Amino acid sequence: MLVNDELYGPCELNEPLLLDLLQTDAVGRLRGVYMGGVTSLLGIGTTSTRYEHSVGAMLLVRMLGASVEEQAAALLHDVSHTALSHVIDFVFDSPSRQAFHDDEKLRYASETQLPYVCERHHVDWQALLDEHQWPLLEQPPPRLCADRLDYGLRDAISLGLIPPTDAASIVAGLTVQEGRIIFANRQAAHRFAELYLACDAQCWSAAKSVVLYELTARALRRALKIGVLERKKLWISDQELWRMLKSSTDSELQSQMQTILDAAGSDVYALDDAVPIVPKVRTVDPEVQTENGLALLSDLDPLWAQKKRAYQESRVRQAGLVADPVDS
Repeated sequence: MLVNDELYGPCELNEPLLLDLLQTDAVGRLRGVYMGGVTSLLGIGTTSTRYEHSVGAMLLVRMLGASVEEQAAALLHDVSHTALSHVIDFVFDSPSRQAFHDDEKLRYASETQLPYVCERHHVDWQALLDEHQWPLLEQPPPRLCADRLDYGLRDAISLGLIPPTDAASIVAGLTVQEGRIIFANRQAAHRFAELYLACDAQCWSAAKSVVLYELTARALRRALKIGVLERKKLWISDQELWRMLKSSTDSELQSQMQTILDAAGSDVYALDDAVPIVPKVRTVDPEVQTENGLALLSDLDPLWAQKKRAYQESRVRQAGLVADPVDS
């Protein structure tokens, strides 16, 4: 299979495990799930899908020398995201934790073709889904990892913050030391860290995004309460879920849907009941290769460290929302 990715260019895949996983319904479903949830669905957010990001994470760890198993783990790391992605965390989990898909991953995957495909290739499917085993794919925040790098660059392109050619130059500055992804120079590290912060400011924890997520979560709670939706049937596409909500004859639900649409077209980003929300504020602090070994960007650049901290503290005061200034 020839994969031509916006960030990493053309890549030919020959490994049977990867080819078979790409053909599963569980992976294919991610083509209909946006990274940006309801904001993307309404045309005001980023345009990438979970499928593009999952394939991208796989290609990135591949470029960095990962085993076939870690490439498969990267491909599957978001497989358990429901329709509307992190909107579901506002329903069942916490806006500041955003880990519902992780909590459900083993259960969801066990009911798909994935265990069977992995068994045919003599691979432990549960190990593939344990992200702690794959250090290129996942690292605790605020370190770099393929997951953060791929969605950060992909969303930066979608938001018009950077052209694809510049993103490719940032990727070219990556290397691996001590089993982790690092930047070979401070300039590339600083460029990515700034882009990542800008994505958070404009999209991921922006007031409009948080308000729309919460309003959509309220509509989903209503739909679940009256039986329009079932929790076990949330693993569909964004469009399918949206059609289910729109087709309901429940007046309260339809009022909530109209509120979502009104908020999407408004420049006022606040909740009318002033319910405090703890959004997830994302920043990174990349490790950089220096003459004296590895060092955090914040240790090499005190001005960046100050800016990052000031951003985290100011971000939580947006539009009456409340949050803790922590790396996520």
